[in-house]
Amino acid sequence: MKLIASGIFASATRLSGSYADYPHRPQSGHIKCYLNRTYHVLPTGSSRALDSSGRLCSMGSSSKARASYGQISRYRARESMNLDRTRCFKLYSSLALISLLTSLPSGCGFSDSPPTEVARTQNPLVVRYKILVNGPAQAWVEFGPDANYGWRTSSVAAIGDGTNSLTVLVAGMRASTTYHMRMNVQWKNGRAWIDRDHTVTTGAIAPQGSLTLHATRPSQIALATFAQQGVELLNLADTGSSGLQEAVSDLEGNIIWFYSPGNGETVLPLKPLSNGHMIGDVALSTGGSTLREIDLAGTTIRELSSAKLGQALLSLGRSVNLSLFHHDILTLPNGHTIVLANMAVPYNDLPGYPGTTDVLGDVLIDLDPNWKPVWFWSTFDHLDVNRHLQGLPDWTHSNAVLYTPNDGNLLLSIRHQSWVIK
Repeated sequence: MKLIASGIFASATRLSGSYADYPHRPQSGHIKCYLNRTYHVLPTGSSRALDSSGRLCSMGSSSKARASYGQISRYRARESMNLDRTRCFKLYSSLALISLLTSLPSGCGFSDSPPTEVARTQNPLVVRYKILVNGPAQAWVEFGPDANYGWRTSSVAAIGDGTNSLTVLVAGMRASTTYHMRMNVQWKNGRAWIDRDHTVTTGAIAPQGSLTLHATRPSQIALATFAQQGVELLNLADTGSSGLQEAVSDLEGNIIWFYSPGNGETVLPLKPLSNGHMIGDVALSTGGSTLREIDLAGTTIRELSSAKLGQALLSLGRSVNLSLFHHDILTLPNGHTIVLANMAVPYNDLPGYPGTTDVLGDVLIDLDPNWKPVWFWSTFDHLDVNRHLQGLPDWTHSNAVLYTPNDGNLLLSIRHQSWVIK
């Protein structure tokens, strides 16, 4: 016979001896167990137990007996139960705890299929696919224009043996188009499950965010030989009448993803992260800028303003007034992020510039994975302010920063110095 325990004690064990030896047993063919003052009634011989959320959870494939949700009843224990019955249930609880420590099952799923939910997000081209699943497991979504699918998302991990609510954001779809999709789950113990097919129709892009792209192609022979694969990430600093600043298109010129910042905000650049999110420099309408991480639905995950980073640099002994993050962001293999920012430093009576000139130069700041500054480099410390090929006050105007993995150094492209320096 099996012992069923509620909550975290969703395990099972064999009891020695006969259940008839215990008083007040329930009706024939059932086992009644007690823990945390909750009863669970389950048919004898069932290969199912209750997971932490109270749903049925497979405990093995040897028995053909099944229990539906309707066959489970939960009753609150009465305070007036007699001593013999309490003693019986305490024994059961102790055995459940022993079972938890010695034979807790791994990768336990739900009785028939994990609960799922499919819905559009605030971005009309992105779908949120949610699943409630016990880990450890990996989940991903197949999707495409028909039931053959053809594309898949990256995987999302369910960590630990408890119940996990996982969300997979499905992106890369054209506007006003119907797509098929289904969730796949692979447990660590080798079990696999595939959800039924769902259909979702994406929304339209608002007229103020519309953008028309034209793709031209060479001959089919040249196309097959030289054409690149994948998609195009567009950082559109000046789009004229279109309000679309950041977008992704397929190779036929169809917009398949976009990001709309807040009113008056300008994003440049926006780059993908290894976790499936995006990171961008966002100039604010109120002044200054912020480093912002977003998910594919456009939800802000975290952000760091230039003003707050300036304050945090005091920990490195730097008292600076950062103006803006600009032009580039670099993520490093160790999880750090290099941000490019500028700041103004006043100089008096420079050659050709009498009086005070607020010279605008660039700095590089290394942020750890928690976006705390750990390193600071300034053009004012290393370059000659009297070398200004494009005049002042815009002294350096750097455009890009790159990482060279062979030696662990950084390359900085400085437009107004006409230099690339290491």
